[in-house]
Amino acid sequence: MKKFLKSAGILAIISLPRIASAQINLDDPNQFPIAQDLGLKKYTTAAEIAKPIFNAVLGLAGVIALAIMVYGGFRWMTSAGNEETIGEAKRTLTAGAIGLAVIVISWSIVYFIVNSISPPIV
Repeated sequence: MKKFLKSAGILAIISLPRIASAQINLDDPNQFPIAQDLGLKKYTTAAEIAKPIFNAVLGLAGVIALAIMVYGGFRWMTSAGNEETIGEAKRTLTAGAIGLAVIVISWSIVYFIVNSISPPIV
């Protein structure tokens, strides 16, 4: 029950901006005049909604993988010749590289799927 409540709370927090903007007509400049300046637009397909979300999530995952690789390199440089620490640093670098490869592959798969379900822009 505690896990359900936590998940429901997170979902509620994530959906608050969408609920709050449900009554705003972005095409009417009198109702929300700063919409164009903020870069807000009205989405018409699910693909248009999914693209920025996937890009943000996979971008964050890429930054984390890069940080893991930097941490592994730092551990290797500060190991002072200790073979055990060097081995741990190599495993960290390997894990970061594999993670980065998985992120790039998943981004290309998501990009292909989203572009194939969205209608071509003419």
